[in-house]
Amino acid sequence: LPRPAVPHPKTRPLKMLTLDTIKQHCRVDDSTDDTLLEQYRQAAIEVLQQQTSRRWYESADEIPEDDPCGLPYNSAVNNAMLLLIGHWYTHREQMGDVMHELPNGFWALVQPYRIYGL
Repeated sequence: LPRPAVPHPKTRPLKMLTLDTIKQHCRVDDSTDDTLLEQYRQAAIEVLQQQTSRRWYESADEIPEDDPCGLPYNSAVNNAMLLLIGHWYTHREQMGDVMHELPNGFWALVQPYRIYGL
């Protein structure tokens, strides 16, 4: 006899990165750099939007009808932003090209979501 399909448990939609998640990723235990990390979070959102040519939303329900390219945050883009924020945080005192480079993992994670022009 075929086994019945096991239903997947209902899961909450993934939300955008929180400061606590960023601090855990960057191994920050105190609040000294909270303002800096929040600034990096906002910058990562902007870079994500620029590099994908999309607006990102907390859930599919929040995507307005007039935004056909909008997507809800997912684990891939959240991980891409964590890589970017971790890179900026690790290299915050350095000058030059290293701060202008985006980590390779970032590209691998956002590539499927990019909109390319003709």
